[in-house]
Amino acid sequence: MAAARFVVSRFDANTDELISEAHLEGVDVEALAVLCGQAVGSFVESYPIGDREAAYLAATYGMVIDLASGDYFLEVFA
Repeated sequence: MAAARFVVSRFDANTDELISEAHLEGVDVEALAVLCGQAVGSFVESYPIGDREAAYLAATYGMVIDLASGDYFLEVFA
C-alpha cells in the first residue's frame, strides 16, 4: 500500500462534474482505512466524505472541506 495515491475529489452535486482534486501527502494509511471502515489490504476504491471524515481531514491535513459546496470523495489508487 506504500505506493498508493490518495486524492480528495470534489464534484458538483447537480451535474457530477469534477470541480477539484487535492492529493494527500504523508498519509497514515491505517488511520484513513479505519476512518472509511476498511481493512488496509482492501483499501482501494472511492469513499464518500461526510462530517466525520471532513473533520479528520481538516485536523490532520489542514484541508478546508465545505460539504455544502459539492460532493467529496476520498479516492485511493493502488
